Amino acid sequence: MEEMTLSRLREMKLAQMARRMEEIAADPNGHSMAWKDAVASLVDSEYDHRSTRRLQELLRKARLKYPTANLESLDYDSSRGLSKDLVRELSSGRWIEQAHNVLVSGPTGTGKSYLACALAAFACRRGVKATYARVSVFLDAMASERTLGTYPKALERLRKSRLLVLDDLGADILTREQRNILFDVVEDRSMEGATVVTSQVPVEQWAEVFGEAGAAEAITDRLLCNAHRINLKGASRRGRFRINPTA
Repeated sequence: MEEMTLSRLREMKLAQMARRMEEIAADPNGHSMAWKDAVASLVDSEYDHRSTRRLQELLRKARLKYPTANLESLDYDSSRGLSKDLVRELSSGRWIEQAHNVLVSGPTGTGKSYLACALAAFACRRGVKATYARVSVFLDAMASERTLGTYPKALERLRKSRLLVLDDLGADILTREQRNILFDVVEDRSMEGATVVTSQVPVEQWAEVFGEAGAAEAITDRLLCNAHRINLKGASRRGRFRINPTA
C-alpha cells in the first residue's frame, strides 16, 4: 500500500510530498504520529517546496542587478535621507496592490539600484511578477520590437509584470522615439501596474532628460500620480557594493 501511494504521489507530480512520506516512514517515531499531523506535514512540505521554487523562478525572470538585495539590510544612516517609516509602508505591499509608483533619485553610487532591486525582490517574495531593466537597454529593446512589428505584444508582456523597475533614467537625453516608447509604457501601466524609476536627475529636472517639456510633463504627471518619492543623499557607496552589496 505504501509503495503504491508513493508511486501515485510521484505520478501526480507531488515528489516532495512523497519524499516527506518516506522520511516519516523511516523515522522510528513516525508511526506514532497522529494521522492529522502526518497529513499536515506532507502538505506543508510540498507547499514550502513549491513556494521556494516559485520564488526562485520569479527572481530568475526578474533579472535583478542585485538578486540578493532585500529591504531588511537597508542602511538608515541619517545622512542618507532614507525614511524608515516610508520603507515600513512599502513593506506592507499595498503600493503594489494599488499600482502606485516609487521614484528614487540621488547622486551616483548612493544605492538607488540596490533599493530598487530590494523592492523588486520583496515583490517576488510575495508571489508578484517583477521585471528589472536599465532604461537605455529597455528602450533599445522596445525600439527593436517596434521595428519588428511586435511592439503591441511587448507591451502586453509588460502588463503581466505587476512591478516594473526602470533603472538609471537620465544617463542619456532621450530621443523622440524613446520618449514616445516611455510614454506608451507609463500610460499603459497607469493605475494598472506599479513602476519603480531610479535617476541621478531630480524629478524637477526631468524635462532636461526627456529633451522636450511637453513629453516631460506628460510622463512625469503619470509617474507622480500616487507616487512615493525617495531622494537618497551622501557619498558614493559603490566600493561597498563590491564587498557587501547592501544599500
